Amino acid sequence: MDVGLRNESRDYETTVRSIELTAASVGCIALSLTTVWLGGRRFAGIFSPTDSSTLLVAAVPLILLCALVIRLPLRGRTSRTSGAIWLYAGSLLVLAATIVLTDVRVQAPWAWMLLWSSVIAGEFWVYRRFLLRGRALATSSSAESIGSLKTNVDDVEVDQDGVERQEGLGEDPDMLDQDVLQRFERSISPTMGEIIHGTCRARFAVGQRQESVHLAFCPPLKNQPSIEVETVDGLAATVKVALLVPHGARFDIRLDESPEEQGDVVIEFFVQDSQD
Repeated sequence: MDVGLRNESRDYETTVRSIELTAASVGCIALSLTTVWLGGRRFAGIFSPTDSSTLLVAAVPLILLCALVIRLPLRGRTSRTSGAIWLYAGSLLVLAATIVLTDVRVQAPWAWMLLWSSVIAGEFWVYRRFLLRGRALATSSSAESIGSLKTNVDDVEVDQDGVERQEGLGEDPDMLDQDVLQRFERSISPTMGEIIHGTCRARFAVGQRQESVHLAFCPPLKNQPSIEVETVDGLAATVKVALLVPHGARFDIRLDESPEEQGDVVIEFFVQDSQD
């Protein structure tokens, strides 16, 4: 399927993701400030060693865990972090309430149980997504598995223009003809669920270093998908998955150097619908 789609408007999901990142970042800052505040009061003698040391020891690893899970969406891996961000942001609020409202010697066990339950849930959310994506990529690397996903087209009648276009693509199915911006196929596997595999092209004018490519999944996927991308041809560039939702995706491409003449970057992508 050939698609020529370039959408310059910002998607609603981009705004939602920005709110999520802001909430998580503000939560980490609040946790850090709370920890500093507790340390200051401890050294001033306001807190006894029993309660202040317990809170500080628990707060430091939580800060590190929050930093870890927030780092992932900043690298474009939205498929594994959307739910985890909210869980971690919620855990920060629980920690703040625990510090302010509870007596460590009486009520803290229940409060800490609630706090660490949210932390464990966040870790489970992130790594479960990671394991599912790794399993999908391992399966997709098998030639036998890929062959089972492709439709048999021997008996399908096509017009002459379609035949000529396929011949123009050459022996490598991932290479696009110069007039094709996007091409992908959508398949269903009993073991991997729904899969979209294809290639797209980003065009750059002289001196241009940044460009975005938009993909539309119609009908939308049922769940939040995972994605793997890589450049397969064209100018040297870095590709970031800026948006990934059930109804589409956006890639932000940045060239390593400003081109002295017009050029392209060809990207291959593999999308799998999660089986939650």
